[in-house]
Amino acid sequence: MQVCHKIPKKSYFCTLCFFCKNFMRDVEVPMKKYSKTVVLFFALVGLVLTGCKGGGKDQAASDFMNDAKLVFSIGDVQVKTGEIWNAAQQQMKLVQGNEIKTGAKAQCNIAIGTDSFITVKESSHLVIEEIIKNASGTENNSLELKVGRTIVNPKKLLKGDSFRIKTPTAVAAVRGTKFVVESQPGEQMKVAVVDGKVELSRRVPALDRVDDEVIAKSEALTMLKEKVDEETIVIDANSSAFIDNKKAEAENIVINDIVAEHVETIKEELAKEKIAEKKEEMKEVQVADNQKAPEDKKEEKSKKFLKQEKDITTALASLDIMKKEKEEVVQIKIQEKIETRYVEEVKELDKAIDQAREQKLVEQKKEGAVTQLTINSPVKKSSIYVNSKFIGYDTAVLKPMPGASLTVEVMAPGFGSYKDEVTLKEGENRVLDVQLMEKAKLTIISPVSNSSIYVNSKFVGKDRVTVQPGAGKKIEIQVVSRGFKKYTAEVVLNTGESKEIKVELEQEKLLDRLNWSQNVGSQVLVDPIAYGNYLLVVAGDGSVVAMNREGARIWKANLKRGIESTPVIHEGNAYVVANNGDFYSIRITTGQISWKNKMFGALLFGSKPVIEKDTIFLATSFGRVYAFSTAGKELWHTDLENGVYSSVAYNNGKLYVGAEDHYIYAMDAKKGNVQWKFKTDSRMVSSSPMISGKTLFVGCYSGSFYAIDTDKGNEKWKFKSGDSIFSTPLISGGMVFFGSNDGNLYALSADGGKMMWKLETGSKVKSSPSTNGEFLFITSGNQIYALNMKNGGIQWTHRFDRSVKTSAGIKGNDIFVGLDSGEVASVRNSLKAVYR
Repeated sequence: MQVCHKIPKKSYFCTLCFFCKNFMRDVEVPMKKYSKTVVLFFALVGLVLTGCKGGGKDQAASDFMNDAKLVFSIGDVQVKTGEIWNAAQQQMKLVQGNEIKTGAKAQCNIAIGTDSFITVKESSHLVIEEIIKNASGTENNSLELKVGRTIVNPKKLLKGDSFRIKTPTAVAAVRGTKFVVESQPGEQMKVAVVDGKVELSRRVPALDRVDDEVIAKSEALTMLKEKVDEETIVIDANSSAFIDNKKAEAENIVINDIVAEHVETIKEELAKEKIAEKKEEMKEVQVADNQKAPEDKKEEKSKKFLKQEKDITTALASLDIMKKEKEEVVQIKIQEKIETRYVEEVKELDKAIDQAREQKLVEQKKEGAVTQLTINSPVKKSSIYVNSKFIGYDTAVLKPMPGASLTVEVMAPGFGSYKDEVTLKEGENRVLDVQLMEKAKLTIISPVSNSSIYVNSKFVGKDRVTVQPGAGKKIEIQVVSRGFKKYTAEVVLNTGESKEIKVELEQEKLLDRLNWSQNVGSQVLVDPIAYGNYLLVVAGDGSVVAMNREGARIWKANLKRGIESTPVIHEGNAYVVANNGDFYSIRITTGQISWKNKMFGALLFGSKPVIEKDTIFLATSFGRVYAFSTAGKELWHTDLENGVYSSVAYNNGKLYVGAEDHYIYAMDAKKGNVQWKFKTDSRMVSSSPMISGKTLFVGCYSGSFYAIDTDKGNEKWKFKSGDSIFSTPLISGGMVFFGSNDGNLYALSADGGKMMWKLETGSKVKSSPSTNGEFLFITSGNQIYALNMKNGGIQWTHRFDRSVKTSAGIKGNDIFVGLDSGEVASVRNSLKAVYR
């Protein structure tokens, strides 16, 4: 048994003593008769045990303990070696297994390996878990902060290096950076990154103590480990992250209690499997020896194992970490800032590092240390030259003469070259961490196949190319394709900048104004509504039709009732009111009715619902004002006792409604009670109130156009047009636009009502103006106009064969209108065919 105790922890050959005893019992044969078999068996045992020991020796040959030294301490700092705590001594050597405790007003600085430093702050407890350096120079350092705070400034990590700080609930893995780790039981575990990046992962100590072979044997433990491993984020500079230690520690305790017994059961199962494997090997030896081997039954997983597996699967399912989705992080929270004190503590450590390095140089001089220069490049396959002589790739170590002038050059494909002049003092050991800047990269993508791409007049490829031009210089780009206008552009890139240019090519031949038209079976009286790639059209016969933007029908729903209301689309649902008062919610993707409700009255003259957050407001022809949830539940209603023939307006918690009794009503949007009312000189039909700032604008059947104060309900100004106004106003750029039955489109100043310009169309203007931010669009008679918003100048017009009955709906370059012939038409704003 003593031999087995010397075998490394992660080997399961310590079960061999048990196996030896059982083997002799099971075989039960005279030693002489089976001497060859027995000798071979014990030779195998000897090889196994030797292999276990040999592994340790091999590891010792390639890995050795890294240097660590306590370079500074102040106050009560204790170091534990074995089971004994002693006061810390300046420059004392530290080894794996040492523990450091600091008092309430104490701290210490520790140097680890080549150039890594940490500060252990007051009231802290740190364990040096692992400090390993192998023959190639790579370092693997792992520290455990049981409680308190540590400031970390590791050396720049090279390939194969690692530096980790563990806490009871997390692991912070370094990516070459400066950061702070703080952990207080029952409070928070926090990581604050001052420079560089840190990978922060959730830690469950119970899993640290379990070998991968054991975990792989259990589906429950494998799932738990996967969930824990997924709880990982990367913290950038000037950011911090934290874990609620109280919750995480409680979860760790539960996990430990759940898995502890099961792990022992799994080890028993593995031991049985090892024994079975050895017995099988002995059978093969006996058969080769022409002896009859004893028969063994195939061992299956025990009932104990299966029951435990089921029980812990159920128990683990209740934990927060098991409920999260794949790659979702639920227990680590990011904060886009760090506390000033952490930054100051990092600066304090930087000063201490400089002092330690100076002290090291002094000591090296006293000892007659060798002058040494180490050159590290972060880029693979970097070529390193010193004084124009190639000396190696990626990392090089030189021992030059003190005072000699060295010209260091490093080059790598795709990167700008590095050059520096270096002179070392006697005994100086300097590490030169080279910074290589990636060359500027330019990617040019053409949307048209077989396009020729030129950079600075030189052909570089077709359709998609990536080039690495010089930084800081003007780069001329040309893309040429048959049938398209030549594309030209100029760019200047900074060092290391990557830029992608997606070219837009314009066809040389202009397109037709009319894009397409489709008949929906009945005249279209209300505005077509564009939503994503959908175009929703309501026909006079009660049909609701969804098309794509190319005019192809996707679905059609027949509500079998006339519809004069304009639909509204919100979060994938279209809300439509039929003339009999039926209120529908229809899925825009399928045409299926989500819900239906009944109202007192209808929405007429193209009026529509208004949605604010998840509340729908609308007023009916019978004078009832409603508030519904988007799920179709009525929240409240108020009766104005006079018909409403236009849409309501919402602004800042109030509803504004124009009624047949000539009044504008201001109502509380939460309860529906009237707060004030303003009397106009006529009723409002189709023309709905619109609000900008604290001013409400509305047109009346009498031809009067009002500006009203929304707070007090007072008139600000009034304008008189030549006939009835059915047009809902548009407010943009300090002007208000509306049409009148006198045939004019008016543009007034919003602040005073002064007419800025008007357009005479020759037909009644019942539609409402709309804009794409550049042009103003209005329909009148059988025409659509695109106008300059500032002066009313006509940019283009298009005449249809039939009368236009709707306002213009806009989506990108497409303008949609409905005609009295039952057609929906799409016209182009720009006739340039641009490929993107």
